[in-house]
Amino acid sequence: MFIMMDSNEGIDRNRISNGVKGTGTLSNQRSVERMKSYFGNIEFAELTCGDINVFLDDGKLLAIERKRPGDFLGSIASGRIFRQVENMAQHAAWSCVIVEGLFMFDKNDMATIPVYSRDDSKLIKYEETNWRGASVRGAMYAIQWSGCPIITVDPVNLPRVVHDMATFCTKPVEHAQSLGRKRIVTFPSITLPEEIISALPGVGLKRAKALLEFATRMNDNKERVPSLAEALSWASILRLIEKKARPEGWGDKTIDNVRAALGLLMGEYLQVQEDKNEVNERIRLERNRKNVQPTKQPKSANTKARK
Repeated sequence: MFIMMDSNEGIDRNRISNGVKGTGTLSNQRSVERMKSYFGNIEFAELTCGDINVFLDDGKLLAIERKRPGDFLGSIASGRIFRQVENMAQHAAWSCVIVEGLFMFDKNDMATIPVYSRDDSKLIKYEETNWRGASVRGAMYAIQWSGCPIITVDPVNLPRVVHDMATFCTKPVEHAQSLGRKRIVTFPSITLPEEIISALPGVGLKRAKALLEFATRMNDNKERVPSLAEALSWASILRLIEKKARPEGWGDKTIDNVRAALGLLMGEYLQVQEDKNEVNERIRLERNRKNVQPTKQPKSANTKARK
């Protein structure tokens, strides 16, 4: 068994706090140190899939996507977790998601996430989020029923769980013979504009799709897909549009959050402008390209001789 971790795992990064209150950092470095302490030598590289790659003794690959709860929520909103799961399914015989921390749900079925001490040895409290429990569980069900398990562990137990999983994947027990070979269910793909818009504060994928559909309806050419710039331009002026006519889910609070993220002050809006000269030049070049006829190939000497 040989273990590699993605190069980014050795760098602390800010918590992806889409819908999560408070501040803090993801403890990537602590997870890395625990893995080193447990397994000994670990190599780092830019991995094709997952954050942890375990190369099993039989030559197969176990890919693991490691996330803290706040990062997991942010990846649901952007759709990133679904692409990561798909990517692992394409490149690894075995794959799973490990979440370092257990989700809890309050009396109103809102998701809360654990906050640990600096060394992850002690659970300090549960932090409120703006995520409905049904939404979080629904995303987890979709991932697990597609064929990729999600395992929640205390951060200090990450290495042991990785070891247990690697042992299971290589152990020739009867109930494991058909596993690791099934085709994962394909998740609905999302476009780059959807991903970028959904990552804005309080937006998410559903509102991103609604905004792009709204921008399409407002286009003169209904068949043309609106650009990211056009969609953000509409988002910046939604406050000026009656609530009934806005995209679904785009209330005043969402619009204000997006405007703040875009750095817009009161009375400032985004606008897509065209330079007529450049547009005309682009049209001319496109017409010229379409009018270019393929050159005829000269007849070969052999052809003339046959005639």
